Amino acid sequence: MNFRNKRKKARVDVEDVDITSLLDILVILLVFLLKSFNDSELTVDIANELALPYSMSRVAAHDGVILQVNKKRNVFVNNDIVGNMNNPKTYIKMKSMLEKEYENRFSKKKEKKSKELINFVFDKGLKYADINKVMDLSSDVGFNQYKLIIQGEE
Repeated sequence: MNFRNKRKKARVDVEDVDITSLLDILVILLVFLLKSFNDSELTVDIANELALPYSMSRVAAHDGVILQVNKKRNVFVNNDIVGNMNNPKTYIKMKSMLEKEYENRFSKKKEKKSKELINFVFDKGLKYADINKVMDLSSDVGFNQYKLIIQGEE
């Protein structure tokens, strides 16, 4: 019986609970979740035989012209095949297609300071020289903002 009395005396009443550290953790968690949230409506139909590089970055993508190059160096503009980069005529055709897209999308919005955005989807095994040629060509057409579409972590 003496044992039961000691156990009752050892109990301590808690008057106030300090939850500031818990609130700090919740705020940090909220900031992290808001930073990693992506509500973009952009959907990209990937061309055949295209392996995307991985990234941990999560920035919202915007709607724009989509230019894809797969590992066989086939070029697609908005899922329409342009040709193979081994053929010199492909660059002329690609430039004319990009100029048409540029005129259709941005000639009317010039007064509003629109963003001349192009989305690039490159195969992860593509050579840097090929990527540089495509980006240089799109810059010559007038696209001044680029987005590189990659495969995020799942």
